[in-house]
Amino acid sequence: MAIFVNNYSGHCGAPTYYAFAFSIYLFIFIGILPPAFMISFGVLTWHNLKQIRSRVAPRNDPTRFRLVKADRDLIKMLAGEVLVYLVTTVVYPVNTLYGVITTPIAQQKSELRLAIEDLAGYILHGASGSQDLDNKLFKQFDNGNGHLSLAEIDRAIIQFYPQFGTNKKAIMRAYKAADTSGNGFVELKEFEKIVHLLKQYNEISKIFEELDTNDDHRISFNEFKQGFQLLGEDDSDEDSLQEEFDAIDSNDGGYILFDEFCMHMAKKKLQ
Repeated sequence: MAIFVNNYSGHCGAPTYYAFAFSIYLFIFIGILPPAFMISFGVLTWHNLKQIRSRVAPRNDPTRFRLVKADRDLIKMLAGEVLVYLVTTVVYPVNTLYGVITTPIAQQKSELRLAIEDLAGYILHGASGSQDLDNKLFKQFDNGNGHLSLAEIDRAIIQFYPQFGTNKKAIMRAYKAADTSGNGFVELKEFEKIVHLLKQYNEISKIFEELDTNDDHRISFNEFKQGFQLLGEDDSDEDSLQEEFDAIDSNDGGYILFDEFCMHMAKKKLQ
């Protein structure tokens, strides 16, 4: 874990050079070399068969046609094997490398691009059913104790959902929301909700960052008032905006923090 992600003051960060090197390793040793060897050996097989048949069966031999047909069928089988490998295996290391490379710009991706990446990730990581996929992911990152810590979930998100890997606020909030038992860990039945929650809080964090114009990780009343359109608020009545701001600012600190903003947006969604 220590070499897979950065760790700043006890918090897991974006993928390090190891993650990039690992994706390169997958791309070369799973995505390039196996099909390259399969194609090369297939061509050599076809060439050798062609030479053998020319010596065994002369051109005027009536059995030559049957031998050539058998050779062609063999070549078709080899080509089909290469094609199946390319379709079912090569796309995974390509997608992994793409995810690591584009992680620094994950927050700048459009909704359509994220939706396409989510669909591709779902197909590549198992379209047999979301529950089976969740079980596989959970077991892969569970160290054997039957639940996942924040560090283990962070690693799973970085590897399988790299578009969310840099959004630590959304990961933390999704982790807390998924932990319905309150024991500080996410169990299998809770893990099934983590991806949905992550997407939800990722969208909320984008709105929060647009409102937080001075990047101090909190929203003042002036920022709240200027960004009313993002929240669907009516700016015609400043007093009502102040009341709304005070209601969101649950700790009366004069600023809206990210957790407070998430709770407010969750309530609005239920209304």
